[in-house]
Amino acid sequence: MNKKAGEKYLSLWWFGILVVISIALIVGISSNIFSEVNVKKLEANALAERVASCISANLPSFMSNSFDVSKECSILKSSEKRYFKIEICKNSSCENPLKTSFQGDLSLKCFSGVSGNVPSCSEKYFYAVINSQQVVIKITTASNIQGGREII
Repeated sequence: MNKKAGEKYLSLWWFGILVVISIALIVGISSNIFSEVNVKKLEANALAERVASCISANLPSFMSNSFDVSKECSILKSSEKRYFKIEICKNSSCENPLKTSFQGDLSLKCFSGVSGNVPSCSEKYFYAVINSQQVVIKITTASNIQGGREII
């Protein structure tokens, strides 16, 4: 019995299957490696949460004029493309804020519905009681940090 002819055709199919699997792996891996990730909206939301937790923990200190949010809460570095604005208001319309504080890259402007190299923004509202008066604390954040690839 001559079994070598069958093995010859089987090895060609095996080689073909290996080539198809290898090409699929190369295409799948390269499409993930060379893609950029847009994390601006997540960054803006995370910044708003961090500012809100810091302000709520240090509200009496924040009402004094000597409180620096970036320094006290370790939130912003000077070179980052982020911005936050904190307004303490009597009502949710926030027309005449009792106190306003902003830090970060002041050139960031928020545009809704625009894609590309524009920052993503987030607004958070929460209520607090200061001197037996209920106030609204409005936090507006913007981030223009481009997501990238991290090589380990």
